Amino acid sequence: MIKIIDSRDQGDSGELILEPTAGTLQEMLPEIHTASLQIRMSLCLQLLTGVKVMHSAGICHLSISPGNVFCVRTSHPPFLLKLGLTGRSSDPAFAPPGDASLPPHRIVAQQPARDMFGSACVLSMLISGHHIFGMDHDEQLQNIATGSMVNAPLLQCVSLEAHDLVQGMLLKQPSIDECLAHPLFWKAKDRFLYISELVRTDKHMRLPTGETLGIETDWRTQLRSGLLFEHTRAGSTGSGNRTGKDWARYGSQPRELLRMLRNFYQHPPSLEGANPLTEASKELKHFPALFTSLYSIFGALDEL
Repeated sequence: MIKIIDSRDQGDSGELILEPTAGTLQEMLPEIHTASLQIRMSLCLQLLTGVKVMHSAGICHLSISPGNVFCVRTSHPPFLLKLGLTGRSSDPAFAPPGDASLPPHRIVAQQPARDMFGSACVLSMLISGHHIFGMDHDEQLQNIATGSMVNAPLLQCVSLEAHDLVQGMLLKQPSIDECLAHPLFWKAKDRFLYISELVRTDKHMRLPTGETLGIETDWRTQLRSGLLFEHTRAGSTGSGNRTGKDWARYGSQPRELLRMLRNFYQHPPSLEGANPLTEASKELKHFPALFTSLYSIFGALDEL
């Protein structure tokens, strides 16, 4: 959150001296979108972590919008996000439709959800460059009132996991801890461990069709090279070409993909100067809906 460095009392008025920033998120978005998706995801994590600090202290911000989030330039990472001071008028395009008829205690109870709504809209802009309810202000307000997420496809094209998180924040009113636990922010090792536990507890036996998991066809044919492909072939009796014998270790069903990933997690190859779990996780882009679907089916596991 923005730091107050000093203050000056000038009789009936005063000044707050704030830490210097490069500008608001609204002003910095064009530059931020030249950065990698990984950096933009880290900014999403920064924003939600700031919200968690406030909510843990029993405070709701109530004014989360790109004009009230500030950027500080650093060397690594290149940007830090800072939440602006609360109490500023909130942009209605970053707030859920209000209900003036609600009693005061109900309005107070809905305040954390208001922060989640505003944060979700900001996350959408960080990831895809577009407000999920549209970029024209009047269009935004109308679409918020009707629940029309017209730019959801643009967010999906960039990241299915980010879309799942943003949509959940808008529709399900999750807690900030539930948002921070979303697979969007998982590290490679955590992803493999999650699958390993699904296999160990036999929960993977209740999987839906491969299409639901983003596998669509025989998953083995989608691994064309790399660590996962070599691990799948390890121990085969084939000649090195794609023969039936090459795939003898695993079947074509989705649960066999999870079994293979579990085996990879338990027995990763030795790579000099590299983390094999991180390297292999890059190959999972062939199955973009896999983790989002698994988490929506099974949720958090008690074992983790």
